[in-house]
Amino acid sequence: MSVGQAPNRRYTTLKRGAVVFLAALTLGLAYPSIGRAATAGEADSSGVNLEWTLLAGFLVFFMQVGFAMLETGMVRVKNVTHTMAMNIVVFAAGTLGFWLCGYAIQSGFRWELLCLRGNPAPAVLALFFFHLMYMDTAATIPTGAMAERWRFLPFVIFALFMSMILYPVYAQWVWDHEHGWLARLGVTMGLGHGHVDFAGSSVVHMVGGGAALVGAYLIGPRLGKFRHDGRTNPLPAHNVPMYMAGALILTFGWFGFNTGAALMVGDAVSARVAVNTILACAAGAFASMTYTWILYKKPDASFLCNGALAGLVAITAGCAYVVPTAAVLIGAAAGILVIGSCLTVERVLKIDDPVGAISVHGVNGAWGVLALGLFADGTQGDGLNGVPGGVAGLFYGNPSQLAAEAIGLSANLLWVLPVTLVFFLITKRLVGLRVMPMVELQGLDVPELGTVGYQIEDPKFSENRYRYADPRPASVPPNLGKVFTIQVEGIDLDVMRKIWSDHCQIGDRPPMSEFKAVYPYMTTVRENRFRFRGGEPETVRTSLERLFQEGARGSPVKARVEEAP
Repeated sequence: MSVGQAPNRRYTTLKRGAVVFLAALTLGLAYPSIGRAATAGEADSSGVNLEWTLLAGFLVFFMQVGFAMLETGMVRVKNVTHTMAMNIVVFAAGTLGFWLCGYAIQSGFRWELLCLRGNPAPAVLALFFFHLMYMDTAATIPTGAMAERWRFLPFVIFALFMSMILYPVYAQWVWDHEHGWLARLGVTMGLGHGHVDFAGSSVVHMVGGGAALVGAYLIGPRLGKFRHDGRTNPLPAHNVPMYMAGALILTFGWFGFNTGAALMVGDAVSARVAVNTILACAAGAFASMTYTWILYKKPDASFLCNGALAGLVAITAGCAYVVPTAAVLIGAAAGILVIGSCLTVERVLKIDDPVGAISVHGVNGAWGVLALGLFADGTQGDGLNGVPGGVAGLFYGNPSQLAAEAIGLSANLLWVLPVTLVFFLITKRLVGLRVMPMVELQGLDVPELGTVGYQIEDPKFSENRYRYADPRPASVPPNLGKVFTIQVEGIDLDVMRKIWSDHCQIGDRPPMSEFKAVYPYMTTVRENRFRFRGGEPETVRTSLERLFQEGARGSPVKARVEEAP
């Protein structure tokens, strides 16, 4: 291949990706009928109902504090500022994107709602505020799955993409009761009441979880997460009380998340929603605790929190349509499912998800809509989506409702996964996704944001300034060993970095003899060049070559010595 062909091939790939992205986007935007439609339910214009809608939105916004504490507590101390900042900026960028065009798309393509032009009615403004909080939740989910290696700029671009395109399109399909094609499945195809999702198991959590899955897969695992033999290394959370407190805050906010979807005060369904929400949360937490107790001989704190959140995610779709007993079953199943899913994502798929967002939101969001299709009892939802009678599931004599839920689930995957994949590929090509390895090893707080998360020492005292002065180059070499460089060829740089990182981790087996022969003399690494001071160059070269040959699995690896100038 000539030198000029590589850029052309990259340009062709980028152009094809853009065509696929635009085609999927055009399909998503053009499929629904164009016309005026309600926005996710009609809000009463009376003062008390508007106040209830706004109060519920305030509670959902407070969930952002829970997400920030949960994710920040679960990352390492060198990345706390970066993780916390993402949870603030996702709200800022997402709000502006939703205001620009996201709300207009979700409302049934009411273009007069672009930028909330004119003087919208109070009910429209209240609905904008409430559904903005839903969108913000979906946009926040991938920040946990991609934490500790996601560059800040592409993250900001993603927040705009989620708020302006990805979330509003699917929300319109489900919550536009007059024109959303998934909502109208009951009228157009006779499938129950169409795809029903009371408060967002699919609209919010599957959309966010699907984007998290694609993003975590493309960005790759954190350095040191997986060893060269495929086994995982634990990268412990830096603050367990912080993420447990975050889980409790999320639980509190979830009452506004679910009961607020009724958009009315005093509605008979509100009490059922609140009770089902707390029952599913409790059942999920208890089931996860019990299962890890049996599996590991003691309960696990992180799975205790994720079990509670999984129960909340799973009940979100059907909290108005199932009896309390069914809510307990749904939550308990979610508590078990989140553990199996987390272990599968990490050990089988080799996807690094620091907070378990893919399993909590994506997998249990899917379980939530299917559970509605199974357990809905037929006492609520008369006339929903233009279909008379209550919403009833398979166990109450209506298998078509389960079919509608399955179609909505499939449509979610077919929309979110490919569109997000192309978006991330284009973003990766244009601005990149992941920080450099040296930045990741140092931590993202200072290189990305210029701020350390915790100031442990008081800079006012002079002894601290001198004790922690920046290191300076030595005026005399530490030893009189010969300086030389070894260049490694025949192995992909990412594979080489992973092998070297794996060998640098503390494990349950002693380091290889080749590693021990190399490591004491190494000073710096730059791409495929290793610089050494001391040691016999030929011995070091041979050991380094064998070290990488072991992990390259068949690829011929060659190392050659470059003498220092």
